[in-house]
Amino acid sequence: MPVVALAFAALAGLLLWMTIGSHGHWWLKLGAIVLVPSLSFALWHALNSFRGWPTSAKPPVRAVYVASIVVEPESDERGAIYLWLRPERNSQGLFSDRVRSGEPRAYRLAYSRPLHEQLEQAARAVKQGAVVEFTAHSKRRRTAGAKVPHSAFRFYVLPPPRPPRKGTAPAYP
Repeated sequence: MPVVALAFAALAGLLLWMTIGSHGHWWLKLGAIVLVPSLSFALWHALNSFRGWPTSAKPPVRAVYVASIVVEPESDERGAIYLWLRPERNSQGLFSDRVRSGEPRAYRLAYSRPLHEQLEQAARAVKQGAVVEFTAHSKRRRTAGAKVPHSAFRFYVLPPPRPPRKGTAPAYP
């Protein structure tokens, strides 16, 4: 990645040098001097989403579980859970605002033993051919008067789809 950073810096420097040395209105040059580094910085940060790296953003509220990798914590490093989810469409047939397509996306979550156990069950169900739905919520349960954080994620095995009855038209979104 240092090569990419150097390439961005060289490109921005070249463009700024050409802008400063050219003839024209000073306010246009000032706008270019501010705009070029800003665009280079934004493009640099956008590269992570194009390379398939997992995002640390919140996963969608509802999605279909595709796969996962669990890295258990060791004495010198924290664990992580990498989760691939395909977002579900809403009632209008559209994806949520944060998700532009129905392609699977990788998410990086902090390791927790309850989530690890849920993922093992979900992976077994997927291997058997079931479709597993992922839901995210932020509920807290009460135990003896104290609020205890509850697992924010749930996995549900969906029933197999039924073929339409003979003589009925399929419902398309």
